[in-house]
Amino acid sequence: MWEETSLDAARLLDRVADELEEVSRLGREVEEATASLLAKGPVSSGDLRGLQRLDLMLQSIQALEGVTRRLAHADLQVLPVQALLSPVHLRDMQARLAGASQPAAEDADDELW
Repeated sequence: MWEETSLDAARLLDRVADELEEVSRLGREVEEATASLLAKGPVSSGDLRGLQRLDLMLQSIQALEGVTRRLAHADLQVLPVQALLSPVHLRDMQARLAGASQPAAEDADDELW
């Protein structure tokens, strides 16, 4: 059933990062297909808001993939926050991961483009 009976945490984190990278790639394909469909007809503000939320979700996945990959290759005793969170370009997520008490992305004001 399992190929390995024990698993190094760094190897697991690297594999999780690989999975997040693949989910992000699939999400970008969905985003492109959705945008293509919306380009064929009238676009409502709700449609645009949905695309913006999809983009926020994909940026979040990419940021988490970057952090996970850095964790996989770091000394897990003490981690410099700035270096660890540098893949995160979403300010709200960066603050939450650094320990700030803020609402989740769905409750906060969206960072719209």
